[in-house]
Amino acid sequence: TDDPASGSYVCIGAEAEAMLSAEGNEHIPLYLASDFKKKGGYAESVRLSEEYGLYRQNYCGCVYSKRDALLREKAKAAEDGSERELEI
Repeated sequence: TDDPASGSYVCIGAEAEAMLSAEGNEHIPLYLASDFKKKGGYAESVRLSEEYGLYRQNYCGCVYSKRDALLREKAKAAEDGSERELEI
């Protein structure tokens, strides 16, 4: 769409599904229910994300999960010999 206020996001979990289907969410123009938990769904979600250039956050959103994700990234960079400074 050409509407600058439009966008998309992916939400996971029963609470998110309930939120999206609740009354009063007329501002959500399209909700495509997809279950990526079974039958290779995770791999398919990664493939689709790459195909459409979607950002995939590697942590849940809390500061502790973000810290752990940064530590994993730093450890992987050290293994690859490409260690760089990461702000934790």
